[in-house]
Amino acid sequence: MKVKLFTAFGIASLLLSCSPKQQTDTITNINVTTTDGSKIFLSEYSNSVSYLPLETNDSSLIGRIERFRIFGNKLTIIANKSLMTFDLNSGKYLTTISKVGNAPDNYVSIEDALIDTKTHYIEILDSNGGKICIYNEKGEFVRSTPIPFKAFSFYKIDEQNYYFKQNVWAAERKSTVIHYSLKDQKIEKQILPFDEHLAKYYYILEKNNFSMQRDNLLYFSCPVDTIYNVRNNAMAKFHYDFGKQTVPKSFYEKSFADIMEFNMEAEKYDYVFYAQNFVSNDTYLILSYLYKGKTFFNFYNTDAAQSQSGCIISDDLNKLTDMELNPDNTNYAMNNKYLYYLITPDQFTEITKDNESLLKVIADNQITEQSNPILVKCELK
Repeated sequence: MKVKLFTAFGIASLLLSCSPKQQTDTITNINVTTTDGSKIFLSEYSNSVSYLPLETNDSSLIGRIERFRIFGNKLTIIANKSLMTFDLNSGKYLTTISKVGNAPDNYVSIEDALIDTKTHYIEILDSNGGKICIYNEKGEFVRSTPIPFKAFSFYKIDEQNYYFKQNVWAAERKSTVIHYSLKDQKIEKQILPFDEHLAKYYYILEKNNFSMQRDNLLYFSCPVDTIYNVRNNAMAKFHYDFGKQTVPKSFYEKSFADIMEFNMEAEKYDYVFYAQNFVSNDTYLILSYLYKGKTFFNFYNTDAAQSQSGCIISDDLNKLTDMELNPDNTNYAMNNKYLYYLITPDQFTEITKDNESLLKVIADNQITEQSNPILVKCELK
């Protein structure tokens, strides 16, 4: 079967853009310049770039990727209603959890997952089943914990404190984000109220909603403009300014027949209104977004207050052929040492055609278009 990576335009969550009244005394404005054909040179952000094929066998074939995460030395991928784990240093396949059903050790749906780096337990968010299912690192069921609401993604601070992005179809939704005490089984706080008007036009499942940056738990959601620190009274922390491509508030206040008309009108004016992913570490913020049908990455250095966008990645460290970004590449994650993102086997073959050492990697791993994705590992400056 041919492996394809997709951006999950599915039914998903609603978001709020232009936001309620928030504290903004420390907000950082990020100016974004979007130019067709612009390049991001990896040497500006990385000391080295390496390429790691994810092991391909009958048990590890990856289909449509919905979530891509890193936890310690493990990489997790949600695809085809299953969770797969790989070793982050070798690309070796570790295990698959695929237990859809109604038995006690099953999950009804799999919206998100995490690995507790202390216990090594795998926690799966089962929104339709109203619970978090917990498995050990071998994929054996340990227990489940009920949650009294539907959510599309979550982040674990510690054994007590979890943050959830609420499901757009939650019957009694009051907020976009919920701070929940799993130990005490109670909602600690409702954060960021829903925008019921925009809910009609944003049925989007982003690749990621929560990301740590120093002591801040940053929250991202479409429409893209503001990043909030949900651990500090939902204070607006960063604001993306796309210049002429910024969607004006008056546009969001209009009424459209349906989501298709909303998209068509936004595209007519070349607005940036959809972002696929956002990650952060102590130094960098990385946002991926669509402009005129093309995928762009924006790198922002918080120390230097420098912003750069591009739709082409140039690995000038390895002197590879430039690669135009597409939605397949929006599966990425980052810690303080490395940026990780996925490229397809076809992309890998194309960019390495003049590099003998990486051509050997293709031959040694027998990489074909049916192989699993290639993990790109950038050692950050």
